[in-house]
Amino acid sequence: MPRKPEPHVEKRIIESALELIRQHGLGRLRVADVAREANTTVAMVYRRFVDRDGLIDATVAHFYERRIETAITRANELLERPAGIHLIDVVDALPLPDYKGSEKIQELMSRVPGLAVENSTFAIRIRRFLNDVTPTFEELIDRVVQRLPPEERFDPRIITVYIMNQMWIFNDLRGPYRISNAEYREFVLQLMTDSQYRG
Repeated sequence: MPRKPEPHVEKRIIESALELIRQHGLGRLRVADVAREANTTVAMVYRRFVDRDGLIDATVAHFYERRIETAITRANELLERPAGIHLIDVVDALPLPDYKGSEKIQELMSRVPGLAVENSTFAIRIRRFLNDVTPTFEELIDRVVQRLPPEERFDPRIITVYIMNQMWIFNDLRGPYRISNAEYREFVLQLMTDSQYRG
């Protein structure tokens, strides 16, 4: 009698791969370690993802999708506040460049453009996901901007185009010259203030 497939095994494998990447980086990711962390077999990992590259592709796509979903959640949380929203609240809701494990996560994010060029299945998955969520995300950001006091409204493209397309790997590579969280917050706040958007 054939074994029944384990429920949620694919999700466990991806989450385990992501955690191992956070801890050790992409270059040290081993399928055997992922299988052990996910409490499954190496054969199951290969059955679900074919090879290590397939596992990395699925993990990168999952992480990227989750990152966008987190941005949507943060925008919704701002809109659910009963009190008014201020520009500093928007800046505080943005992801910061420097956090625990950021270098290893940025290594993962830096793979998105290359994978989209090299792997048509990956590109289709990301394109479909973005086509599904972009209208919602842009509408949410427009609503956030409209909830700001008129003198604090900014061009929403600062978030939907500029910030959502940042690759912090380049900041990480700058070593001691990289921008700090405080400098980044100050820069974004000034950028939004200077955009003079009143739409």
